[in-house]
Amino acid sequence: MRPQNRRFLIIISLFNMELVNLGSLLIQAINLSVVVYVLYRFIFKPYLAFIDEEGLKREAFETNARAAEHIISDA
Repeated sequence: MRPQNRRFLIIISLFNMELVNLGSLLIQAINLSVVVYVLYRFIFKPYLAFIDEEGLKREAFETNARAAEHIISDA
């Protein structure tokens, strides 16, 4: 028996012995996808936008600081 066929038979036997309930597995997959969507939409996306904005502010601040150092050293 080939290894792929053996794996397939093991998976089928898990479903037949009801160690894995297909309905429960489907509900858990739907719940996981809802949680991932909500986290991405309301946590990760705004946080990444905030981080990008702060990075731009930091670059502007560093540019102004270098310009100020240049002005002070020339005086």
